[in-house]
Amino acid sequence: METFQGPVYRKITNEESPEFPYQTVDLLTKDSLSLEAWYIPVDSSKGTVILFHGLGGNKSNVLKQAYEFRYLGFNVMLVDLRAHGRSNGNITTMGFRESEDVKLAYEYVLKKGEKNIILYGISLGSFVYRKSVLMIII
Repeated sequence: METFQGPVYRKITNEESPEFPYQTVDLLTKDSLSLEAWYIPVDSSKGTVILFHGLGGNKSNVLKQAYEFRYLGFNVMLVDLRAHGRSNGNITTMGFRESEDVKLAYEYVLKKGEKNIILYGISLGSFVYRKSVLMIII
């Protein structure tokens, strides 16, 4: 059985790194792809915001939003979706498999003991996290 595969895009690696201390996190998908994320904690946080970039982008594209959420007192996690940035893969499935990426990031933050988790996405990132909410609830 042939599976749906979306377009192949030229990967653009992260052009900019966070100005604040951060941890690089590697998440492993079911199909053994390594996804790179940045986790930026703050003292006495109000929760964690997980940010997802748009199609053809990477996690450095949502750094401005991450700084704003950090300023408001939230930990932030910026994720390179599969086939983007420094994550493995060369094919985007336009949200089909990328929803697993969101779930992995959510579960990572949940395992840290976080109860207040906000998902934030732009373009493909917003579509993927909406689809993922159903996966997380189920």
